[in-house]
Amino acid sequence: MRSPVLFIPGLSVLLGLYGYLVKSPLPLPASDETETEPTVEVFIPALNEEETIGYAIASLTYQTVRPDAVTVVDDGSTDATAAVVEAVREQIDIEINFVRHTDRGSKTKRLKQVTRNSDADKIFVLDADTYLVSETYLERVIAAQEAEDVACSFGVVQPDTRSTKRSFHRDSLEPLFPNGVPAEAVPDWIERDQLGRDRPSYLVTRWPVEQYRSILYAIEQRFFKEAQMRLIRTSLFPAGCGVLYDRQALRSVFDDFEPSLGNQLTNSEDIFIGFSLVDRGFANVQVSDVRMRTVEPTLAAMADQTYLWSSSFLQSTFYYRVFSRWLRSQTGDVTDEIPRDEPGLIAEETTTVGTDGGFASPTDSERVGTPPTGAGSDEPTTPSSVRADRNEESPSVGVPTSADSSAESAPDREMAADRDSGDEDDSGWFDRRRTLSAVVGSQIVDGLYPIALLVVGLLSVFGLFPIELLLAVVAVEFGLYLLIAGLFAHRQITLLSLLVSVPVRLSQLPVGVYVYARVATDLLRGKRNWNK
Repeated sequence: MRSPVLFIPGLSVLLGLYGYLVKSPLPLPASDETETEPTVEVFIPALNEEETIGYAIASLTYQTVRPDAVTVVDDGSTDATAAVVEAVREQIDIEINFVRHTDRGSKTKRLKQVTRNSDADKIFVLDADTYLVSETYLERVIAAQEAEDVACSFGVVQPDTRSTKRSFHRDSLEPLFPNGVPAEAVPDWIERDQLGRDRPSYLVTRWPVEQYRSILYAIEQRFFKEAQMRLIRTSLFPAGCGVLYDRQALRSVFDDFEPSLGNQLTNSEDIFIGFSLVDRGFANVQVSDVRMRTVEPTLAAMADQTYLWSSSFLQSTFYYRVFSRWLRSQTGDVTDEIPRDEPGLIAEETTTVGTDGGFASPTDSERVGTPPTGAGSDEPTTPSSVRADRNEESPSVGVPTSADSSAESAPDREMAADRDSGDEDDSGWFDRRRTLSAVVGSQIVDGLYPIALLVVGLLSVFGLFPIELLLAVVAVEFGLYLLIAGLFAHRQITLLSLLVSVPVRLSQLPVGVYVYARVATDLLRGKRNWNK
């Protein structure tokens, strides 16, 4: 799960409530009604995942629509990950390809390789520490992409707890192994916990995070993502631990940003991909009636994960060309002045895409078809005309082809023409863009809440700001949190979980301050090597 909404000062809530009160839900197909089912390849990145990857693969065997192939990419594990994958492969009838690398890569790099080498229609990304709970998960996210312009679909994610993992172990993993589940595939805590030796450590280090994030995820998914889908007919980004992409749309993002960014697609690639798809006129949709569970970090490790997620949101916003053109013009990154292709013309080889999703500078265009330098990429760039030809050979729902221009969708070109002519009419696309910028902007402003508290707190210490007013602001924010949680996360809330989540939320205040300070420092220093 990727959630930049750590705190709820108000703007995002107001927009969300407006969406719920005024806008209608986004309708999604309940089943795939096409004559031929799309082919699906599952990509599972792994690094020392012996205790979790068996559950991820096992969950695929119970799907009503099973994948055509599973590719597990091991990035140099030193544990028994390979042995567990082999043991599971012998027990199921799904094709599993195991690719082992001795060098440490990144999820972005491996996903790009799988996407480019695959001939499947869809790529389903499943983290090794995540398993599908709903047996119709794949069926429903595949069907969702029959809706217009949907290139990314995903279900609802919930924290994996020890009780839910035990149930899945008993009901789903054990039946696959008549002679017993391999010891390497079973988490050590299961035996220790049964003997009562591991319970105190779990209650202190991991259980509070599970309680806090069960509420946080419910608020993010049931309220914020649902409101975004009502307001702009898409969410900003997917839950990246179990997401289905249209392969051609995903590849277009990778190819377009290859010359300028390579593998450095911010600190969390799924957020960047989500922004890029939306920026091209595609949609990321949440299917709210299917679920998955993912392992949560310990309290000590949660700060690092929160930083990666929240900083990626700000970094992706920086590359979102409509919202941040002025900011990028101040830092020397804007490339929007390069002319776009005329509609209906096949892109020439001199056409590339820059860091903002628009066309790159002439110096970049000279490098098309040659390996990019300085971006951390290990693969050559595909010329735009070649990409257009490939898209014509393998058309996909909502994916621009050469007739639409390989670098921009038709709605993008219409909006660009309106902008260039100064005629900002009230067309549906312009209204959607304006609302999209409002959604992004509200979350950026709300994210400043921890910094505002810090500043006001310091002023209060020196007697320059009344402490009562500071406490009132905190009380209002916490009241909004309780209100939204009560309305949209009531099934996840107990009095105990609510009490436990309060100190965990407070512990995220310094992280929120650090995220903004770190990203702002990176921008001032001209640093763009953002990656996991």
